Amino acid sequence: MPWVQFGLGALVGIVLILVIRAFRSRPRVPVPLAGEGTMDDVRRLASQGHKIAAIKVYREIHGVGLKEAKDAVERLDL
Repeated sequence: MPWVQFGLGALVGIVLILVIRAFRSRPRVPVPLAGEGTMDDVRRLASQGHKIAAIKVYREIHGVGLKEAKDAVERLDL
């Protein structure tokens, strides 16, 4: 029985290492610093498929709510 527990522990450890590596290898979204975002940044992020980041920057620029920012980003001509 101890071998089974050892094998299971090793398997869990390997899976954990693989999950950590997968998260580390994700590309990071280049988001401008707070207060430095522009509409060009919003368009760039949206066109690259980073819709959530684009919405965050839009909200910061215009001081609007989530729904309004989401609708505005979706209306952009990309």
